[in-house]
Amino acid sequence: VWLSTARIEIKASARLEVTQAEDLKELRLESVIGKLAYIRVQDGGQLSIDGIKVTSWDTGANAVDASINDGRAYIVAQEGAQLDVLRSEVAYLGDASSTTASGLAWVKRGNPGDAATGSTGTVQESKIHHNYQGIFVSEGISLTISTNDIYSNRNNGVWVRDNARAITIVGNTVRENGDQSTANGDGIIIYDGSVQNTIRNNKVHTNAGDGIVLERNSNNNTVAGNEVYQNGDGIVIADADNNVVQNNTAHDNRNGIRLSGSQDNPTAGNQILNNTVRDSKSTNGNAYGIYLYNHADSNLIRGNTILRSATYGIYIKSGGNRVESNTIRDGKTGLAIVGEAESIGQIPQLVLAGTNNVVISTTITGNSDIGIRIEGGVRNGIGADPANGAPLGPNNVSGNGGNGIFIKNTSSGYSSTDNYVIGNTIHTNGSAGIVVKDAGSDRNRLSRNSVTENAGSGIKIDGGANGGIQPPVIEDILADGIARGTAAPNATVEIYTDPGSEGETLLGVVATNDSGEWSFQLPPNQDPKRVTALVIAANGNTSAFSGASGSSVGLFTTVSTDEQGQALINLNGPGAFATLADIQSLLGSANAGLLQNQGNGVWQLNASIKLEREVTLNLSPDTGVTELKLRSNAG
Repeated sequence: VWLSTARIEIKASARLEVTQAEDLKELRLESVIGKLAYIRVQDGGQLSIDGIKVTSWDTGANAVDASINDGRAYIVAQEGAQLDVLRSEVAYLGDASSTTASGLAWVKRGNPGDAATGSTGTVQESKIHHNYQGIFVSEGISLTISTNDIYSNRNNGVWVRDNARAITIVGNTVRENGDQSTANGDGIIIYDGSVQNTIRNNKVHTNAGDGIVLERNSNNNTVAGNEVYQNGDGIVIADADNNVVQNNTAHDNRNGIRLSGSQDNPTAGNQILNNTVRDSKSTNGNAYGIYLYNHADSNLIRGNTILRSATYGIYIKSGGNRVESNTIRDGKTGLAIVGEAESIGQIPQLVLAGTNNVVISTTITGNSDIGIRIEGGVRNGIGADPANGAPLGPNNVSGNGGNGIFIKNTSSGYSSTDNYVIGNTIHTNGSAGIVVKDAGSDRNRLSRNSVTENAGSGIKIDGGANGGIQPPVIEDILADGIARGTAAPNATVEIYTDPGSEGETLLGVVATNDSGEWSFQLPPNQDPKRVTALVIAANGNTSAFSGASGSSVGLFTTVSTDEQGQALINLNGPGAFATLADIQSLLGSANAGLLQNQGNGVWQLNASIKLEREVTLNLSPDTGVTELKLRSNAG
């Protein structure tokens, strides 16, 4: 064991190697008031620490210096120096007096304007603990921090800041750093313009603050393959752009992955790809799997699996984001898009919160509450391009405990308008398939979705939403398969088939005329009782489903052949009353020859008629029948 009571400075062209030998296993740096030893490497000097233990040492107490209040010994490389720490233990160094004295630090460029003159080195296979900052890098370059155990440091485990670049942090365990009583101290933080850094394959857990943080213009960094758990938030991007967060596992944090910006510095262009985020939870507030807010705008969230989030799987309170090919399961609410009023005088003009987000090709299932919630959202695309409604990829929103998709105003009255819900699968949810609620939430277009087997309505338009548009009425379905009805004039009617009264399969689309009338040729062999419809006004306001034709149409007429191969008119509709005029109107033009009105109350029937259960045929003069001729030709 060696004790240094001196301050050691290693300058240009000098190199000091402090390596394990028979008589050197531990180096203690004196650390008492007025007598602080340090090792400073600068101006291109080099220091290698290999295979030993280095600590502060309070010679008065004959123990490590555990207090940071009166200064403490430290090691620093600065102004282009190289510091390597290999297979060593570095502990109980540094205090809050300056960044230089942080503990184990790389600081200051040799030439402030030249990034290549930053300090560098390697920290490998070492234990770094109980320092003020575990590892501190300011303006450093090409430093490698690998396969270390970095734990129980007073503040951050690894802090990279001040335009540092090309720092590689790989294969480390970064744990139990910071002050749990104040929730201060992150595992790994990249800060203040530090770019092109790599954080890969680390285990980052049980830190007082957040796990991995990219903050304040720390752009173009890669965070990949890490396991991040039991921190405040797992992975955080704040006021930083164009970072890639990929193939990480974040679990048992408050928020798994959190992105935020500011009005003058949005967080944009980040890619959150193929991560697994599970079991986000909190004892004192909301907990989200992936959380975007405060101008975390225009980011890509793709291919992530988000499981068992306590509040929301994905929560978006920002704009212009793309959510694609994710799986959100077994939490509370699957995904939320929330808008809010913006402050005046934004610099620059930004994407508004809750607008122009797109959610496509995503599976949202097994959540205990709502699948997708849009609250005060404007021009968002669920399955579609929010700019024009063009289909981009269907979402599967099925098997959730509440509504499949719920669109409403915020509690402060900020309306949800001009959203597209296009081409999605919305099945077996515990309440309605789609709900649009509250006056002012208008022009929300719901089109070409498969909606079926939900516990409530297929589509529910409530509280004056979507302009109060009423569903179509299916008045008749003719024997030749033509459905006829009425709806809002000069609108679009979508025709569906469904085993209940929703809309499982789209059959086709037809326009209404100036009077609101429409007709549609059903496909062959379509069950006429299983037809539903909705109407979409020109401005996008969309109605609920009409209800099944089996409940709105009193009498169904179909044409088949009997055992002798003769035409057979089937009349169906329990409790229905029919006249020959009713039958003739329902036969359609293709079957007009089967029943003819010859005038003066005389009718000619050229087919057999079969009355199904509880159908009554009235042939009295009151119905315009005085004579009925039954065809009786041979053959």
